[in-house]
Amino acid sequence: VIYTFLKRHKDFEFEPFQNPATGEQVKTLQILPQDFNSDGFFISKIKRKES
Repeated sequence: VIYTFLKRHKDFEFEPFQNPATGEQVKTLQILPQDFNSDGFFISKIKRKES
């Protein structure tokens, strides 16, 4: 869904953020139910491009 949004809205882009588990910079983060015995999550951060 996020990739479709970004293709359709060229004035937005990913804003990398720090993965709290690894410390690396990422554009997206997927947490599966089996990872923490919880619900699953897909996380991304986007921002409007500066003009």
